[in-house]
This record gives sequence, structure tokens and C-alpha cells, in this order.
Amino acid sequence: QIDPDDFIRFYSKAFGLKPIKNRDFYQKQCLNSAGERWFTSAFKCPNDNTIYYAEKGYKSHRSPQGIYWYPEQKIADSATRSVVVAALRSKEGSFDRRKRKDLDCDVPDASREKRKKTDNKDLLVALKKANFQNAYVKIFPEQQILRKSAWKFQTIDIDGTKIHNATFMSPAEKNIIYHPEGHGGILSDGKYWYEDERTAKSVAFFIFLSKMAKMGKIADLHYSLDGRPLLS
Repeated sequence: QIDPDDFIRFYSKAFGLKPIKNRDFYQKQCLNSAGERWFTSAFKCPNDNTIYYAEKGYKSHRSPQGIYWYPEQKIADSATRSVVVAALRSKEGSFDRRKRKDLDCDVPDASREKRKKTDNKDLLVALKKANFQNAYVKIFPEQQILRKSAWKFQTIDIDGTKIHNATFMSPAEKNIIYHPEGHGGILSDGKYWYEDERTAKSVAFFIFLSKMAKMGKIADLHYSLDGRPLLS
């Protein structure tokens, strides 16, 4: 189990993220048919609005709706913290500060980071209306068509609300799979889920574009190597 103070220290200091507050945590309880009280919780990241639900762990019980319930609130809260820590570890690497000796010196440019977040948000909005095939063939001209089979969709129901996941299999890369991640998604069962399929697709394609930019396949998230706008 992860101590609350350790969690706050890891989250707020080790990664230089916006400080968390009590209002970022959500708690819920219910009675089962035997009159026993069960608890669950969630955490909404103040940095990217990703929602993390308590999942698995000590004395957990998974309901048919996919919600994990616990016999005590503190156990539910600890499970939520564990989910957040695991997600951040996968993104940022180990929490062991001894392995991050340059951490205290690596201070990001706040204004640049703010512009980057705004730019990414605008791009995600544009992606919801974009023709992904047009963008894809500008990156891989030999790929004349982007078939519907390049996308796989899943829908689950959590507490009466349907949420969606989409994965993109890049045909020109021998079907390398790109999963949506963050950007307001709900993390459950190791996957990020979104309010509709189009949002899930947009985030998955954003992840794909980010990888292409890192690989030098595109000039940046907006333009191909020959200067053409990807989304026009």
C-alpha cells in the first residue's frame, strides 16, 4: 500500500507536477444486498484531467459494471494511489530519485510547457474533425488507403455510463498498435477510455503522430516533411 504522504511527495515533487488537493479525489460508497457497506474511489489528475479509478489489489471485489469495491475507504484510496503511481511510472520511469540525479536541475520552461499543452489541446480538437487517411498517406505515400480494419474498438459500461477505447494498427509499420493514453481518458483495466469513439480515435492518432515526430517521419505534429499540413 502507498502512504498518502508518500503519494503526494511522489506526485507533486518527483515529477514537478501541479500540486494535488483533496478535491482531486473522489469517494463513493454503497450497500450490497446483505447490507454491507463497500467503498471505491477515484483521482482526477489536475495536470491532464485523466481520471484514475481504484483497481484490483487488497480485498477488492469487481462488480459486473467493472467497478472495484473495497470493504474500507482507506483501502479503496490506497488502490487508487497505486493505479496512479503505476501509470506515472510507465510514463516517466522509476520513482527512485537516485536514478534521476538530474531531476532537480531539469526545470522545464513554464511558458513553453503551457504553450505545448495548449497546442496539443487544439490539435486534439482538430483531430476530431480530421480525415485520418489524408494525414496518414502524407506520412506513408505508398499506403494508398487507410482501411477501417486499421481500427479496433471496445465499449464498456461503468456505473451506467458507456465509455470507449480505440486502437490504431499502422499498416505501413506492419500493424504496430497505438493505444490512446491520457488527455482526459479514464484509466480502467490497464486501458484508457473516453466518452465517445471519435475522441478515443483522436487520442490514439495523436499518440501515433507523436511517435512519427520523434522518429523524424514528420516535421512536427502539424506538418509533413515536405511542408504540407497533415490535417488539411
